Amino acid sequence: MKTGIDYFPLDCYTDKNIEIIEAQFGLKGFAIMIKLYQMIYGEKGYYCKWNEETALLFSKRNCNLKAGENIALEIANAAIKRGIFSEEKYKQYGILTSKEIQKTYFEIVKRRTKAEIQKEYLLVSQEQIPQNVYINDKNVCRNAKNVNRKGQSKESKETKENISPFEKGCGNAVEKEKEILSQKYFALFWESYPKKMAKKEAQKAWKQLSVNETLYQEICDAVEKQKQQEEWLKEKGKYVPYPSTWLRGERWKDSTCVEIKTQIPQTPKKDEQLEQWKKMVNGE
Repeated sequence: MKTGIDYFPLDCYTDKNIEIIEAQFGLKGFAIMIKLYQMIYGEKGYYCKWNEETALLFSKRNCNLKAGENIALEIANAAIKRGIFSEEKYKQYGILTSKEIQKTYFEIVKRRTKAEIQKEYLLVSQEQIPQNVYINDKNVCRNAKNVNRKGQSKESKETKENISPFEKGCGNAVEKEKEILSQKYFALFWESYPKKMAKKEAQKAWKQLSVNETLYQEICDAVEKQKQQEEWLKEKGKYVPYPSTWLRGERWKDSTCVEIKTQIPQTPKKDEQLEQWKKMVNGE
C-alpha cells in the first residue's frame, strides 16, 4: 500500500517562521526546508524519522552537501524550536511532523481507497480524519535520547524485562543503522590513512571507539594534518604508525591536530561507495 504522496501545495506567501529560517540560514535554509517537506510527504506522507544519522545522509543524498556538513540538522532544530515541526512528537518519537502537514496529507489521501496512520503521531482530532484512513494504535518506539539514564528503579528494570518484541525490533533497527554508518566512516578513514596495514585490527579499534559524526570529523581532520608532517613523509612513510595503533592511542588528540579544521576531499570512488551505503540504510 502506497504511503507517500506525489505532490504538496506550496503557498506563494511563506509563513513568518519560514522567513525567519531563511533570514538565519539564507536561501540554503529555505531550500533545505523544501527538501524536508519533500522527504516527509514523499516517504510516509505525514511524518519522517529524524536523528543525527538520518540528517547526515539527508544532507548528502538530498542536498548534495559536502561530507561531514550537517547544516540540515541545524535547520531542522531551528524549525522545531519555532514550531514549524512539532517539538512534542520529535522529543517523544524522533519524528518531524506538524498539524498543517497532517491536514494536507489527509486532504490528498481522502481520494484513495485506503490509507493508514499511526495513532501516537496524530496532531489533529479524529473528526478531521477521512473515513478511508485506518488509525493504527499499535505502540511505537520512543526516542531513546529521552530515557533517564541516572540509575534504574525496580519499576524501570521490570519494564525493560517486559519490553515488547515490537520495541526490541525498533531498537535493533536503530543499532543496525548505526553500525552501517560506522562502517561507512571507517571505509573513508581507511582510504584516507596513508599506511594501509593490519586492517582487521584497525576495524576492531574503530568499533571500540563508537565513532559518531563529530568524532569522525576530528579523526579525519587530524589525519589530513599529520599526513603533511615531516615525520610521516620521510623515508616513504616508514614512521607512520599502524592505523590500529594510531586509533588506540587517540592520536587525533595530539597538540599538532586539535586546532585543525579541514574538509575531507571527496573522490568519485567515495561518492560511489556512499551511494551503495545509502541504499543499504534505506533497504533498497
